[in-house]
Amino acid sequence: MLPLKFITIHANFVARKNRGVLIFGAPGVGKSHLSHVLVQKHGYHLIADDLVLLRHQKKGILGELPNADYLGLLHLKEKGFVKVTQASSRHAITDVIEIGNQIGNMDQIKLLNQNFLVPTFIWQVALQYCLKI
Repeated sequence: MLPLKFITIHANFVARKNRGVLIFGAPGVGKSHLSHVLVQKHGYHLIADDLVLLRHQKKGILGELPNADYLGLLHLKEKGFVKVTQASSRHAITDVIEIGNQIGNMDQIKLLNQNFLVPTFIWQVALQYCLKI
């Protein structure tokens, strides 16, 4: 059996400098809203909203926008699709967080043969975490 080289997942992905933050969470928990705040006010670039293609590389995992037609587009429940100017199509993943309804424990997940510790945050704490990295 061949090793898995890529997979598409339901998440958001933003990046700033050498950090790429993959944001998990149930539908409606605020992944896109957090991404929008990070891009508009804190110097992050939007890589992907709602679907992220994960590609295994020798140096780690690369997160990519699965469809170039959606470059710079973010879907917000209250506004529909909005265009952001700070956008890129791919970046290395360095951090993985989950947004939940309450702060949870650190869980370990495996993405394409690489382990990440995943802290679970409420939305406001997730924002503070992203501003510190």
